[in-house]
Amino acid sequence: MSHNSAVSTAVFSPDGSRILTVSDYETTKVWDVQGNLLVELKEHNDSVRSVVFSPDGSRILTASYDRTAKLWDINGNLLADLRGHTDIVNSAVFSPEGSRILTASWDKTAKLWDLKGNLLADLRGHTDKVNRAAFSPNGKYIVTASSDGTAIIWPTPETIMEYLKTAPIPKLTPEEKKELGIEGFEIE
Repeated sequence: MSHNSAVSTAVFSPDGSRILTVSDYETTKVWDVQGNLLVELKEHNDSVRSVVFSPDGSRILTASYDRTAKLWDINGNLLADLRGHTDIVNSAVFSPEGSRILTASWDKTAKLWDLKGNLLADLRGHTDKVNRAAFSPNGKYIVTASSDGTAIIWPTPETIMEYLKTAPIPKLTPEEKKELGIEGFEIE
């Protein structure tokens, strides 16, 4: 298993049958465990920062200095081009069940995506580079780590919706309803 430049990352697939390697200059390669090259992923325009397999091993996620993350099938076909960051995408990970993607960027944000490349949430709150982002094991929370010296825990959109379904709704006084412009509005 070789590249023409330094290899910065190497990871096994969940079933141990494949290995991903990343070189400093734009190339990600997929190998079998005997060292045979299966696929090269070459769509990035700059160095790849991180690479991971999906939990079921059927997809690959890459994050790059070119300000994008890319989702691939195991055969090297590009499935989604995740664009929206304005600086280096430092890391990209799958949710525990593999249905969502989380990216972290030097643009001080993390972003949550679906597998089609649609942006689901833009996590803003750090004042410096976001170095890493990760899902909790149950997928209900996200944690981001930043060069600003903080880590922030965020609920996923689904967790927020679950809370809102059971959250107590305060009774408003007639004066509060008038102030909010909802006179005559009743909640059952």
